[in-house]
Amino acid sequence: MAKTMLCYEYRELLKDYLESPEEIDLYNVSLLGKEFIQKGIGPEDIIEMHYKTIKKVLEETSLADGKEAILKSFRVLLEIMMSYGMGHASFINMKSHESSRE
Repeated sequence: MAKTMLCYEYRELLKDYLESPEEIDLYNVSLLGKEFIQKGIGPEDIIEMHYKTIKKVLEETSLADGKEAILKSFRVLLEIMMSYGMGHASFINMKSHESSRE
């Protein structure tokens, strides 16, 4: 259930960004990336989610708009993966410190 809601949030953020790109959308995507880590959603799930969302968006737009949508969508994907990567690195670092204390 939690994954379904997060997928929905991602789709909405991506659609908002594609319709009217603003920095606040990218910030919200970065926050969502951190939430993905907390909920155990992996990078492969994020990529699949992105693929399905952009596919649906392309079905609803013209070819010219579709090209632009694809290019813009990678900015969103990059933002969420950077956030995910930083969060994951922090998690690994924390685990490493815990292991060294034992």
